[in-house]
Amino acid sequence: MFSYPFHIRDYLTKTRHLSLLEDLAYRRLLDAYYTEEQPLPSDPAQCARLIAMREHVAEVTAVLNEFFTASENGWVNERCDFEITKYHAKADSARKANQSRWQSKPQKKTDQKSDLKSDVVSDADQIATSKPEKQRTGIAAPVGVEAEVWSDFVAVRKKRGALVTERVIQGIELEAKRAGISLNAALNECVVRGWQSFKADWYLKDKPKGGFDLDAELRGAL
Repeated sequence: MFSYPFHIRDYLTKTRHLSLLEDLAYRRLLDAYYTEEQPLPSDPAQCARLIAMREHVAEVTAVLNEFFTASENGWVNERCDFEITKYHAKADSARKANQSRWQSKPQKKTDQKSDLKSDVVSDADQIATSKPEKQRTGIAAPVGVEAEVWSDFVAVRKKRGALVTERVIQGIELEAKRAGISLNAALNECVVRGWQSFKADWYLKDKPKGGFDLDAELRGAL
C-alpha cells in the first residue's frame, strides 16, 4: 500500500501508556505490515531487525503481544487486514469503472486522456490505487532461482493480492538459510504448498524424513 488511514485520537487513546521506544516500534511495525501487506515474522527478534530496532527486542516483543496476534503465518493485526482488504476493493472498483467507461463510450484520440476517470480514490482515508501490474510483479528473478519456479511464485503472490518486493525476497532468503535450503527450494515450497511466504519453522515442521534434498530433485528433473 502507498498510504493508510491514521486516526490520531484513537491511536493516542490506545498508546498513551507506551514508552518512547515502544511507540516507535509500534509505528514502524504498522508501516512494515502495510508496506508488505502480510503478517509480520513469527520471531520477535526478526521483527526488530525488520524495523531497524534489533537492540530493542524487548520493546518490540511487548508491542507485538499487545497489539498483534500470533498465528501460524506470523503476527497478524485485524485492523490492518481490514484496511488492506478495503484498499484493494476500492482500487478494483476504480479500475472496473474505468474499464466500463472506456468500453461503453467511444472517445476521440484527443479526449482520451482528459475523459478517463482517475483510478485514485479520493476520500477521507486518502487511500491510493494499487500499483500497475508491471510494478507489482516486475522485479527480476534472483540469481539461482529457476524461471519456472519464479513465475509460479509470482502467480501465487498475485493470487493472494500480495506484492513481490526486494524486501519480501530478502526475508524469504533469510528464512531459507535458517532452514538449510536454497532460495530456489524455498520459493518452490511456497508454490507447492500454496504459501504466500516462507518460514523456516513451517518447513522444518513438515520436512520429510530420510534426508530428502529438494534442490537435488529439481536439478534431476531438468
